[in-house]
Amino acid sequence: MALLKQLRDSLGPMERKLRSPELKPTFSLDEFGGDSLWTKGVAEVIARRSQLMVGTLAENRNTNVGGRLLLYTPSENLACGAAEASSNGFFDVNNIPPWDISLDFSEGTLVSWVPPALLDVAQMGIHPEACIRWAT
Repeated sequence: MALLKQLRDSLGPMERKLRSPELKPTFSLDEFGGDSLWTKGVAEVIARRSQLMVGTLAENRNTNVGGRLLLYTPSENLACGAAEASSNGFFDVNNIPPWDISLDFSEGTLVSWVPPALLDVAQMGIHPEACIRWAT
């Protein structure tokens, strides 16, 4: 609880962070019923992010930024809201990580990148149901 309080104090509520309107999928994440919709939604995010990156100089992009890959499997989700509460909103009520950090959807699993500064808050949302886990 002390760590959660420190995170809340330092980062503030996470529910609106890393969920930029410019990258938001065209349909609600909780409407994603099958893998094809997830694949389409993540592809939309990636395409929009690529469009926004056009014009930024490649030499100014830091490609050695650290962090970890996070895996989310919607079919294993209980959508109980526990991840949202314990991560201060990093995960949403359906245990879904923010769309801004989505990298791929493959074989029923969303792959996201968590920046170093948010590793602890993401870890706090990982629960035994195992729909959210770190890539090894």
